[in-house]
Amino acid sequence: VVLAICFASALLGMYFHYQANVEFVLERHPRMAGMELFKSAMMGAMPALSPGVMAQLALIGWLATFSRRSA
Repeated sequence: VVLAICFASALLGMYFHYQANVEFVLERHPRMAGMELFKSAMMGAMPALSPGVMAQLALIGWLATFSRRSA
């Protein structure tokens, strides 16, 4: 249950980081769109992939839990 909560909060964190970065980029460059906007938002002031590390750790913990049960 804890790993599921960690994974869900990581996905939510990625969404919030991405939205904040999109707003920030559009304030500076209002005409930016498409892949350029996506790339700028993903690597912006608050990297949207940083909560992804928490999602990876939750998935690794989940896999470790289930691999222990089958052994």
